[in-house]
Amino acid sequence: MELIIDTSSEELIVILKQGNNVLEGERLRGKHQETLLPQIDTLLKRAKKTPKDIDVYGVVVGPGSFTGVRLAVSTVKAFCSVFDAKIVAIDMLDLLGTKLKVGQCVAIKCTSQKLYLAKKEEDGLFKQVALTEDLLSVAHSGSLFGYNLAEIDGMSISQIQLDANDYVAFVEEEIDNKNFVSAKMLEPVYMALSQAEEELLKKSDTEIIPFADKYAEEMYQLQDAVMPPADKMTKKGFMGEFSQDTRTYFVAKRGEVVVGYVGLMACDSDQNIISIAVMSSLWGQGIGSLLLGRAKCFAKENGCKTLSLEVDEKNARAIEFYKKFGFEVTNIRKKYYKDSDALVMFLKI
Repeated sequence: MELIIDTSSEELIVILKQGNNVLEGERLRGKHQETLLPQIDTLLKRAKKTPKDIDVYGVVVGPGSFTGVRLAVSTVKAFCSVFDAKIVAIDMLDLLGTKLKVGQCVAIKCTSQKLYLAKKEEDGLFKQVALTEDLLSVAHSGSLFGYNLAEIDGMSISQIQLDANDYVAFVEEEIDNKNFVSAKMLEPVYMALSQAEEELLKKSDTEIIPFADKYAEEMYQLQDAVMPPADKMTKKGFMGEFSQDTRTYFVAKRGEVVVGYVGLMACDSDQNIISIAVMSSLWGQGIGSLLLGRAKCFAKENGCKTLSLEVDEKNARAIEFYKKFGFEVTNIRKKYYKDSDALVMFLKI
């Protein structure tokens, strides 16, 4: 038996699949925290079942409403802490992408200034956060709170209708492919910074911006000042990073001063964090978290499934920081550093 939950938009969707029988709850709007559990209880009673009978949970992990997505994720985590069941994480853009033809895109409203966008291409689905005024002006002419179809050329907007069978088909394909996640690894998908992160940026007067050549020297001086010896690059090696196609760097600035940076290397469906540094006098102020958050968003925007990194096994402070952000140790690379091993850590996104 499968229970599917979607709280990522204004409309609450709960679906119960038992054998060939598909039951869908009432599609309610607003206050999901008050209506989600009663809806689940109602469906289980209709099926004469209890939570312990659920074999698989399908949960929409985003993108969408930050608060709504967290509600669904925390609810499934709570159920799975008591009852043994498998979990399928549903990326809403992937689900909506099943309704698209090549050349079409889907848009989900993020904020009044942002849209989550995915375009169907010959080789898959390309995802990004849309910020263009042209797209927003067209989007505002239609109803974009739910799920919508946009023709790239003409930018015409029409509604995508998802029914219970669309959700069920997506989940069952994931089941067939054994694409499950553990409760511990189940996390919301945020393609943009959350409101809390945006507020932290405003309060801290910190900007997270793409790399530009004019920041290179400051970045090198920063890494030379704060990096442990095992992690330091030579100046030649550091400056050579920025000319490589597989590299992406983001810079944290306060005013005109570079106070941090993060560097990424593309590796198939993974973005490997080559380096992250924050001015030591500003440690503990959330700059490192903002940089990791931007790295996570970038990876998701580019269709990656994981963020990875290597950290010196002796660097307890860094290891604790990454664990708090959700990274998990997957293996050890012997003698990765001159005098120590490296812990390899991954974050599923």
